[in-house]
Amino acid sequence: MSIEDKIREVAKKGWPSHGFVLEDWEGVDRAVDKTDLPAIVCFLVEDGTLEFKNGRCKDSEDLILAFIDKVPRDADGDENKSVFLSMKGLAKDFIAALSKCGYFEPIGQRITYHSLYEVLASNVSGLWCRITLKELQGVCV
Repeated sequence: MSIEDKIREVAKKGWPSHGFVLEDWEGVDRAVDKTDLPAIVCFLVEDGTLEFKNGRCKDSEDLILAFIDKVPRDADGDENKSVFLSMKGLAKDFIAALSKCGYFEPIGQRITYHSLYEVLASNVSGLWCRITLKELQGVCV
């Protein structure tokens, strides 16, 4: 199972009513209007490493995760702040779930997040962050 499949599984188990998108930036822009919101978004991998050790190969990917929800057209600051804070809470819970799911090494890194306000063409707000996920087990090679 790929790292993205593992992320999708954690999302569907813990947040079954939320949408899940796995796409590049342009694809996310198109998919958001067709996805249940709020949504957890995993952008396609930009970088990663393969670690070969003791007959096993562990994958490690540098990912961008986003947490988004709809805001009214021309939303004011309070409306955007409310969605942003809600999505920040979702990000905390989701990243904690990834850390505890057993697929990845515990996440013990500083994670910087960025506002998604007016980044995508759709009327959404939320945040995105870069995170490194390292497989706990890997596969035999």
